[in-house]
Amino acid sequence: MPLRALSFAVASGRVGYVFVVDGQAKDWSISKKMFTSPELAAGWARKLISELRPNLLLTEALDDRCRKGEAAKGVIDAIARACVESGEHHSAISAPPEKKCANKYEEAAALADRFPEIAPWLPTGRRAWEGEPAKTVYIEALRRVVAVMDDERA
Repeated sequence: MPLRALSFAVASGRVGYVFVVDGQAKDWSISKKMFTSPELAAGWARKLISELRPNLLLTEALDDRCRKGEAAKGVIDAIARACVESGEHHSAISAPPEKKCANKYEEAAALADRFPEIAPWLPTGRRAWEGEPAKTVYIEALRRVVAVMDDERA
């Protein structure tokens, strides 16, 4: 059975997901509205699970390596509970202990080599006074899928 992974990521002021089927990114989206309420985020997750029918759901682990703020942690927890309630396999993945790339932009470029379909939403670098591009949330979500795919190959 091909891997149908739905990976959620939460960053300051936004929630995003990436849906990967058999090694190809098929769907992705970001919502600022879903960050405003854990209940909204959980409802969105339930809707996506119902529509996309993944066989693996991924969220960030709320462990000592999670450096998110309390609002983001509340949203992550609500999405994780919706994933568990769905009955599909859910895995909460900790942040990687070491970085393989110098920054998110290099990581995005490396992921684009593996998933050419993501090239249109690659974040570009930023100046020190600019906020982080919203699309970096996709990189976080995709990073979890890659971790699972690499573990299966090992």
